[in-house]
Amino acid sequence: MRTCHLHELIEKFDKDDILAPTGYKNINGVVEFLNVADVAARDAVCFYVGSEESIPDVGLVPGLVRLPFPVCWFEFELVGCAYATCGVLAIATTWFVFVRTNNPLEWEFCGVGVREGVGESDLRWNIFPNIRGPYVDFVSGFLKLTAIFLTALNCSNVRQVEHLPDEKLKRARKKRGKLPLFSFWTLEIDLTKGRSNAHGDGTHASPRVHLRRGHARQYAPGKWTWVQPCAVGSVTAGIVHKEYALKQGGVQ
Repeated sequence: MRTCHLHELIEKFDKDDILAPTGYKNINGVVEFLNVADVAARDAVCFYVGSEESIPDVGLVPGLVRLPFPVCWFEFELVGCAYATCGVLAIATTWFVFVRTNNPLEWEFCGVGVREGVGESDLRWNIFPNIRGPYVDFVSGFLKLTAIFLTALNCSNVRQVEHLPDEKLKRARKKRGKLPLFSFWTLEIDLTKGRSNAHGDGTHASPRVHLRRGHARQYAPGKWTWVQPCAVGSVTAGIVHKEYALKQGGVQ
């Protein structure tokens, strides 16, 4: 059974055993950020996002990037890099990014993004501490992936599904004096809600068949629905071949 790993991070906080970004010298600056994250993590509600490679390249809607709880933990599986897990701890407009290795079990603080503004189709962030190289792209990439996840989360036809930790495992951890495991949430899309007409209702000529990537659609003021990827257009007008993929490299 899948388990949220936030309890491991909290245990590392308790032991003062969080690694700083490689090559970063201002340890005091890192400690200030970690003190805030340490307190907040214990009140977080956990969401499992899945593999970074499974997240489609979809446009985020800044107005839908809203946290469902005051403190949230978003967990990603990493593929093709030295780390196994990435976690984003989000508190209002301040989002912390951590990574985890399996062998040995270690947690590393990569950086924190503080939202400074909103564009038409994206968010603007200040990245701290003053990190360089691959960490900047890594932190920025997972801030964006989390924002895309929240865009889908806040659509009317997407529901949250809770996954509770195994009861036997919970009892065994309690006997050993370990921290309790967190439950976590995933998203499910109800395709019976907010279904759109794939051929369109307009009077203009039908375009050639093409792949429409998943996206949020506003069907009434303040009401949004998630539209699954689909093929749209007219076969008689021809076919357009497109591929959409989100490539997010890990820290090497």
